[in-house]
Amino acid sequence: MGCGVSAAQLGAGLSAACAVLAAWEAIGLAQAAQLTRRLGLVLAPLRVADRAGQDVTTAVRRRLIALLAATLLCAGWLVGGVWPALAASTAGP
Repeated sequence: MGCGVSAAQLGAGLSAACAVLAAWEAIGLAQAAQLTRRLGLVLAPLRVADRAGQDVTTAVRRRLIALLAATLLCAGWLVGGVWPALAASTAGP
């Protein structure tokens, strides 16, 4: 009795792995589209104030600072880990 894997079983396993990766990619694309739309909503008051020539309100400024801190936290986490992420997010804004 052999313990080998047949070519059909190996092909089925590889196709299942490809299906999982394709589904993962589709989920990522859907989330990226939502992220872009949400980012547009967050930055909309800044664009309106810029077009009208008005100063940005304190509430909008606080939201932008929080967005910047979150962005620096994510970038620091990807580049260096937890401690550089916390340092970047607190020192940035």
